[in-house]
Amino acid sequence: MSSDIAPADQISSDILERVEDVLRRSPESIDDFTVEVDELITEILNEYGDESDSCQDTAYTLAYILKLTNEFNFMFIKPKIIRDIFLGGGSFGSVFKANYNNSAVALKIIDQAFTDKKYEQLKTWFSRELRHWRDISNHDNVLELIGCYAEVNEGSIEFGLVSPFANGGSLSEFCENRKVTLAAKHHHLVSISLGLQHLHNQREALIHGDLCCDNVLVHDEVVKIADFGLSKYDAGISTLTMQGYTEDMNFERIGPGVSSRTKETDIFAFGSLAYEVKCTLSAHCFILIDFEQLFTGSTAQFQLAPYTWPSRPYVLGDARWDDLWRIVEDCWAKEPVNRPSAKDLASRLQRAAGSIV
Repeated sequence: MSSDIAPADQISSDILERVEDVLRRSPESIDDFTVEVDELITEILNEYGDESDSCQDTAYTLAYILKLTNEFNFMFIKPKIIRDIFLGGGSFGSVFKANYNNSAVALKIIDQAFTDKKYEQLKTWFSRELRHWRDISNHDNVLELIGCYAEVNEGSIEFGLVSPFANGGSLSEFCENRKVTLAAKHHHLVSISLGLQHLHNQREALIHGDLCCDNVLVHDEVVKIADFGLSKYDAGISTLTMQGYTEDMNFERIGPGVSSRTKETDIFAFGSLAYEVKCTLSAHCFILIDFEQLFTGSTAQFQLAPYTWPSRPYVLGDARWDDLWRIVEDCWAKEPVNRPSAKDLASRLQRAAGSIV
C-alpha cells in the first residue's frame, strides 16, 4: 500500500514549498496566519480546483489539510519528524517508527481512502474524535495521541497521527513471541477492561468499534488500547472493504441492523479478544459464515449463522477459570442489553483474578 495521500508532481513546486512552510511554522499571529492560509487555499483551488484539472483531487487534499492546520493548529506537530523504519501497513495506511523530540514514536500515515472526504467530515473527525482522544489519553491503558502531522515530501502530501512507539508490539505479537502465563494474560485483560471503562465513562462516550488484539499495543509490559479514533472515523462507510474486513472485525456488526458502533458491540468484541488472548486462537474462526454470499449477495439479505461460538477450551477447563468463562459468555450474549458494562466487566475480571494462583 502506498503511503502517499495523493500524487502532487503536477502541482507547482512553489505552492508545495509554501504549503510545507505553513506546516512547519508556528504562527506568531493567529489572524495573520489565518489570512495567509486562506489566501494560499484560494490560490490552489483557483489554479487546480476545476473538475477538468487532473490535479483537482490533490488540490482539495492540500486545501483540506491547510484548513485543518488553521482550525486545529494546536493539534499539529510542527518540527519535521524523521522516519527510521517501516513497520507495516493496514486498512488505514502505513506505520513507521520515527523520531520526535529525541523519543521513539509511531507515525501512522493515513491512506487517501480516509482523507478523500468532504471537509465537514474531516472537521467532525478532528473535533469529536482525535481531539477527544488526545484529551483523554492520560490513562495508563489508553495509547496517547501526541498529535497530528502533515508533510510535503518528494512531490506528495501526507497526513498522519503520532503516538508513542510501543516496544512490545501488538498484544497478539506479544503473546505469541513470549512465554506469557495464563495469569499474566488475565492481568492484561483486566488492564484492557480498565482502558475500555475509561473510554466508555467519558461524558461523551468514546466507542472503539474495532477492539481486537492487533489494536491493543504493549509498551514496557503495559497494554494500551489504540486506534479507536480511526475506528470511529469509518463509521459512515457502508462497504466492507473500507471497514478493513479481517478475522479481527466484530462479526456481530456485519449483519443487517447491527452495523453501528455501540458500547455493547465493544463488549462483544472484548469477549472475542479475551478468548484469543487466553487460547492464542481467534474466536472468529469458529463462526460459520457464507463468504460467497457475503461478498456477492445483498447485505440486506445476508444472515449471520446463529451465534455458533466455541465451547469452553481445555486450557480453561479447571475450576479457577469458571468466572472468566462466564464473563466471556456474557460478553457474547445475543441481546446487547444482557452484556456487562465496561465497569462491570473490569470489576468482575478483577475479582476473578483472586482465584488465579
